[in-house]
Amino acid sequence: MPAINGHKSWPYIPEFPSVEKIRKEGKMATSMVKLVFLSVTVFISFFPVTSSSAGLEKGFLQCYQTILGDNTTSGVIFTKRSSSYEPLLKSSTRNARFLNSSVPKPNLIVTPHSLFHIQIALLCSKENGLQVRVRSGGHDYEGLSYVSHVPFLIIDLLNLRSISINMEEESAWVQSGATVGELYYAIANRSKVHGFPAGSCPTIGVGGHLSGGGFGTIFRKYGLASDNVIDAQMVDVNGKILNRTLMGEDLFWAIRGGGGSSFGVITAWKIKLVHVPSTVTIFDVSRTLDQGATNLFHKWQTIAPKLPAELFLHTVVGVVNSASQGHRCKLQSLFLGQPHDPLAISGTPYLNSGGTEMLEPNLVSPMREKSGVGSALREVVSDEGEVEEEWEVGIIIEKCAKEVKAGEAKSDHVVADVVGDIEPGIVA
Repeated sequence: MPAINGHKSWPYIPEFPSVEKIRKEGKMATSMVKLVFLSVTVFISFFPVTSSSAGLEKGFLQCYQTILGDNTTSGVIFTKRSSSYEPLLKSSTRNARFLNSSVPKPNLIVTPHSLFHIQIALLCSKENGLQVRVRSGGHDYEGLSYVSHVPFLIIDLLNLRSISINMEEESAWVQSGATVGELYYAIANRSKVHGFPAGSCPTIGVGGHLSGGGFGTIFRKYGLASDNVIDAQMVDVNGKILNRTLMGEDLFWAIRGGGGSSFGVITAWKIKLVHVPSTVTIFDVSRTLDQGATNLFHKWQTIAPKLPAELFLHTVVGVVNSASQGHRCKLQSLFLGQPHDPLAISGTPYLNSGGTEMLEPNLVSPMREKSGVGSALREVVSDEGEVEEEWEVGIIIEKCAKEVKAGEAKSDHVVADVVGDIEPGIVA
């Protein structure tokens, strides 16, 4: 397994704080912030904030350095003048649309190594009128974690990516800067029959995924990723360090699906591991419009609600290779079991209820067995849209991290039957 993001000894196993430690550190950190607040206020009065980009940047840096004291900001704060600024900005940008020169860029990028770095960033951003964007994997469709139309900075959590697995508890603490692929790899290293119900793309950041709900390929059996969060650690807008007990159940409910950055910076999550078979099964059905994609889509609508919880089947509608070549409908399925199980083969009553025509051999990929880690990390798809050979998980993560393409997409739940042709009804 190659080193991931330069972490040769990855995964590093951190000691996550107890409630008592959080209270103590939270009070100490808050006191430190209060002690320097007066000096920062006086300092800012001598260096008034201007609306210019240079003024905002200067004010933030002066504020940050005043609080940090003798400690250096090197490796923590990157301005547009820094040679590392652009590579860092691009490193977690998963949609090339947002690399366009017309897209607003952050005034600064903060890459905290500790909670104290985050506390300072929040205080100084407020003092200087900078909006805060929080980024873990940068995988959001609309670039909300690294785009804003007002002066802003990014708090990029790439340095906070440690994972600690507790097999006795069947739980794990994972920091928000880790990716879903890194989490799956860490779990698979400890157990071949445990998993976590999160997304299928390994470059998704844990922070944004869990705080946004977290749709995945085994959610019909185990729910969304956020349904399996049992604790969290966050820094709120006032710089206080909170866990589930200290934040209260209302806020804990809100950060699991309501967008964590709406309430503060979520730095770590405690998750519940779930049981998966050591072997799972996947297969695919794909048709273009000329091959009856619309008919396939409507049959999916009939079949999907009747499937057992162990069998996941979703549809992706999009262009074949370019818009000029038309659109296609692709069904992707994962079964928590082996191919010979009656629920996984084409002769089941569930699939026949939609018509066996849907499973014509020439249009269906062979059922393929994968290790249990594949229950979430389904497969890797080539540039041509075809399934490639199964690779080691670490290689999958490394390959996907390099793939940045421009695109527009939307993921949603169908709450009522889609009628008519899918091209004007869904694609357009």
